[in-house]
Amino acid sequence: MAEIDESKYECTQNQLYVLGGVYAANLTANLAAFTAHSPRFITAFITALTDAVTYAEGLPNDEQVKVPKMVDRVGLIPTGKFSISDLNALKTYLLKAFPTTFAIMYNSAGANLRRDAGNNNWVQIKALFKAMVDFMAVPANLAQLLLNDVMPAGFPAAVAAHQLTFNNDYTTFLSDKSTSEQTSAKITANNVIKAILTDIDVNGVVIFPPGNTKHDLFVFSIQKDIIAPKGSASLKVGVKLDGAFTVLPDIPVKIQAAGQPSITVNTDEEGIAHFPGIDPTKYKVTIIYPELVTVEFNKDVDTGVNARSEVLMETAPPPLDEEDPEDDESPIKEEEKKEEKKP
Repeated sequence: MAEIDESKYECTQNQLYVLGGVYAANLTANLAAFTAHSPRFITAFITALTDAVTYAEGLPNDEQVKVPKMVDRVGLIPTGKFSISDLNALKTYLLKAFPTTFAIMYNSAGANLRRDAGNNNWVQIKALFKAMVDFMAVPANLAQLLLNDVMPAGFPAAVAAHQLTFNNDYTTFLSDKSTSEQTSAKITANNVIKAILTDIDVNGVVIFPPGNTKHDLFVFSIQKDIIAPKGSASLKVGVKLDGAFTVLPDIPVKIQAAGQPSITVNTDEEGIAHFPGIDPTKYKVTIIYPELVTVEFNKDVDTGVNARSEVLMETAPPPLDEEDPEDDESPIKEEEKKEEKKP
């Protein structure tokens, strides 16, 4: 998987694109002074800036990038859960068919993959399906499971059908262009814009030093505050339980902009955390709560826009001590216990 490029702009993407237009206008109005300072500042330089903005703005934004993966993920969740229900059923058959070697057989059928598979780890779900199918494909294992009608004769085929459905859905999931690749392309394109603006700033404050009426035209932070005044934005974060889609009240949601103190608000009875009157900028959103898988993501919040994010929280896998004792018995430990019992 491609590594995501690091963003080098201290603003939202939309603010960056607006600032690109502002800087193009300011540079155009003062092009003679810039050209006198450095001959490389010509009309083509301004064109390169506007082209960079057009290109970056045309790439899918974060929300658009996530849609295909999110749609595919919705389909993976129910088919993936069959791996756990199938393993639970197989476990009951193994207990009856292999009473003295249950731990060994259960581990061989994929018990060690159960925890991660239950937490929607797609790779482990695929591995769990394969472990069960392979285990039942061994003639001796299948014969023992079918002996005395312990296991329904059609069970192996049912598990294999679930495996095929999941594998097909998983292939579709992987075939969608990587979200990290698209996100990285967007960030890289945005970084090009920011580099051009920084270049203009570095030269602009020399051409128009402090005290000059045009100095502030080429100070990024000042121009950003003009187009996006502090406290002019708001954000709502909706939190629901994945699968059931029930709202989750009283869940702490933390947001933090780079270099700023964090803000934490609990969700209300409708499962929404409200952040009114915040600065328009990029925020890191973090949701940590017992028994739920931690969620972290970045969110652009712009001026005059009632930004909103919907979060689906997954249930965390159960602690080790809540699993059946035999689930964690390895073949080695089983043999060690037998040795200890010998006189």
